[in-house]
Amino acid sequence: MDKLRQFYEGEYFDKGNAEKGFDAWKKGNHPYLMMRCRRIDKYVLPRINGVGAILEIGSGWGYITDYLRGRGYLVEGCDISKRIVAQANKFYERNWFYVHDIEESPTAKKYDTIIMFDILEHIFDYDAVLKNVYESLNDKGLVAIHIPNLDGWSVRLRLLAGDTSFFQDKAHIRYFSHDLLKNLLIKHKFKYIYSKSFGFGGAVLMIAGKTAKPATYET
Repeated sequence: MDKLRQFYEGEYFDKGNAEKGFDAWKKGNHPYLMMRCRRIDKYVLPRINGVGAILEIGSGWGYITDYLRGRGYLVEGCDISKRIVAQANKFYERNWFYVHDIEESPTAKKYDTIIMFDILEHIFDYDAVLKNVYESLNDKGLVAIHIPNLDGWSVRLRLLAGDTSFFQDKAHIRYFSHDLLKNLLIKHKFKYIYSKSFGFGGAVLMIAGKTAKPATYET
């Protein structure tokens, strides 16, 4: 855990990732980030419980939190990195972000919705994380998790072509498929609600909650 924290305090952002991200987001010149925000817009926001409190786990430079704040939602972000939290609060000139390691404990307050976009694959103990996410939600709370999908056709075709770049991101510790993520959420008492695949299955967005709702799957 200490090595993971050191990685995100130092090397992960040492290459100017954060500064470039802040700058591109401010200028509205980052199509990839906007694509992720549009996925939240279309598939997550219509399913959340009203306009309650939202937490973005692994907020990084905070563009999702900023985007949702701009839409009028009450959102906070937490991250393991003290460095990036300080940078994000300074950049937005707000105290929207705080340091917390969800792998170690639930959050001090409870939320109606928790968003984790491409975070779970960066974590050693995903069982601890899902347990703590569950405990960080209100009784009717929802979690929205976005992951690279190991089982997607786009990944399979790349592997068949000899392209192993999917496994070469040194920040990725774990790999998940749609079914594995669904089973993990059920294991930790969540009720599966909805999932959507993107890019020939190369990524999956899954929503689960403490209470059951109709479940659908879109390809």
